[in-house]
Amino acid sequence: MFKSKFGLEVADTETLTKQDIRDKIWNYIEENDLANFPRPVKYRIPNFKGAGEAGQRITTLPCFTSAQLVKVNPDKPQEEVRFLTLDAGKVLLVPTPRLRTGLFNKLHSDAQESKETLRIMAQTEGLKKHSKPVDLDAKIKVDLIVIGSVAVSRTGRRIGKGEGFADLEYAMMRSMKAVDDSTPVVTTVHDCQVFEDLPEHLFGPHDVPVDFIVTPTEVLSVSHRFPKPEGIYWHLLTPEKFRQVLVLRTLRDLEEEDGKDVTLADGAELPSPDELKAMGRGRGGGRGGRRGSRGAGRGRGTGRGRGRTFSEGEEAKPQRNIQVTINVSKKNRIVRRTVETTSQPDRLGSADLDEDEHEMGGSRTQRPRKPRVPITYAVFLGKVPSTC
Repeated sequence: MFKSKFGLEVADTETLTKQDIRDKIWNYIEENDLANFPRPVKYRIPNFKGAGEAGQRITTLPCFTSAQLVKVNPDKPQEEVRFLTLDAGKVLLVPTPRLRTGLFNKLHSDAQESKETLRIMAQTEGLKKHSKPVDLDAKIKVDLIVIGSVAVSRTGRRIGKGEGFADLEYAMMRSMKAVDDSTPVVTTVHDCQVFEDLPEHLFGPHDVPVDFIVTPTEVLSVSHRFPKPEGIYWHLLTPEKFRQVLVLRTLRDLEEEDGKDVTLADGAELPSPDELKAMGRGRGGGRGGRRGSRGAGRGRGTGRGRGRTFSEGEEAKPQRNIQVTINVSKKNRIVRRTVETTSQPDRLGSADLDEDEHEMGGSRTQRPRKPRVPITYAVFLGKVPSTC
């Protein structure tokens, strides 16, 4: 039986899975109101209450003080760590969400930046706006890794939310020689997420252990240092994951040139170049799909638009934007709007539109559209003055 500081218990049985432990943690955090937005915490790295305090404690670690380049996951509970990294004048490395279009984005702050600006840069939208992609052949040396967790043990074992991206990111960094076994790995969690130990049979060579556990109340140096993954374990990588993460194709080619065995799990054959090209158009190939969905189109990477969701290989339909010009008269409290359908982003209206542009997918020749006549209408928002 394995116990946490808050009394959670995990029975070491043959049928126990990592998902059982995740569910236990997620349920406990929800039932005891130990998380902030976003809620619910299930299937997430929990944004636990006290995440800011835990982030501040990281700055007391010598490995943080001496670090020049710090890699931090993009989840909400590690936002304070990202801010403190920028505030300390260090280079911040953040994984591309779900590794759709690359491996990492890099940010660094100017000495003139205000703390308010740095906090914005540390947030999700700020990361998108201010970061720059890092090429796979870039010679970088990561000095410290900070990751989120769902459960950890004082012995250094870690369980994430179940998608395997943190482990894969580490493996790819090893493949790029950006980190080695001595690179410290730190996680910030709530005290209830820390167990004395976790069942050994649940973990494999691809699982990244942690060296330090930081909670809102304490900093723990793990009692046992497990060996870290030495690179990408291709024989454990499923074809599905290979298809999802585009950057793996480049790394696979590089490692194959070096004479390494790049056979996927269960001996599955790698997709042919034509199949990979089709995957690029179907799953995550363009910008026409919903965020995190299987967008089709001509663009690179997975779509961030708010169009419909596409199944694999389905051709994208043309998307439309609405251009809105708003004029408000305070005198008579009438709102006048001019609405025009257009395929171009808003350039004239004073209304703020979604920044995500919807690109049309497919390779078909589009017919020129007939000009649309603007429609002007008025909406009465209040009582009309007698002088009107």
